[in-house]
Amino acid sequence: MLSPVLVFVTGGTQDIRYIDSRLVQRLQNFVANARAQGMTFTFNNLLRTQAQQAGIQTSNTKNTIGTSPHTAGLAFDVDVHTSLKPNGINSLPSLTAAARQPNCNFSPLSNQMDDPPHFQANDLITRDSSGQVDAQYMALIAENQRSFLDLERMRTSNPGQFASLVTAIDSYTTG
Repeated sequence: MLSPVLVFVTGGTQDIRYIDSRLVQRLQNFVANARAQGMTFTFNNLLRTQAQQAGIQTSNTKNTIGTSPHTAGLAFDVDVHTSLKPNGINSLPSLTAAARQPNCNFSPLSNQMDDPPHFQANDLITRDSSGQVDAQYMALIAENQRSFLDLERMRTSNPGQFASLVTAIDSYTTG
């Protein structure tokens, strides 16, 4: 199941995005860890629909086989090139260290420079004995894609109830 989160996105505006409910506290911890180190940033993406994933235009690594952790709500991208402060991409090692703390447990790709903004919850990506994602993981993708549609319907049909589900996560404001 997904949870709506109010986050700062590229450009510095706030928007509601979605992440697997099990990751809300971990995402809050990640932001707190980064901010404790003096970093601020915006997010590019959290959950993506399958259509959004298929339409991504990027020079970074892109999952094209329907198993992206973004479609499961288990990944997020940080705008490391234009919003990560204080040192942009040069702060990536510090941001990665903040993400890897036990209270977050987010990992970059094994070759992080193939997709510097990407972090995911590897411990929730289930795999079979050959290392391929398994049926349980594929069911999670399907469940969270349905959850997205349900939450979007609630957002328009019952905005008060929807608003009560939103968690604000401030990774960007200073002062």
